[in-house]
Amino acid sequence: MDQSERVGFSENITKPEILEQSLNDQVLVKITQAGEKVRNKYFKKIGMETPPLKRDEDGYTEMPLHEVCYIFGSELYMGNVSLPIEMRFKIKK
Repeated sequence: MDQSERVGFSENITKPEILEQSLNDQVLVKITQAGEKVRNKYFKKIGMETPPLKRDEDGYTEMPLHEVCYIFGSELYMGNVSLPIEMRFKIKK
């Protein structure tokens, strides 16, 4: 049976747009209190003083996507009740 024979199949299905992004792209994330602790621990580990966290009027912090992945990635797992960043983020074009 092909897709057109399935019950409830809509012929007006559109394919999602695929966007190409770079790990160097700037993203806007909302860092939580747990995330501030993770960030402080990261900078201490590499022997640097933690730079002040810059937030815009909506609470977002801008940083490269690769940096978000490196600093917070190990804390982004299913079941973590203290996420370091909010799950939704924005990508600068």
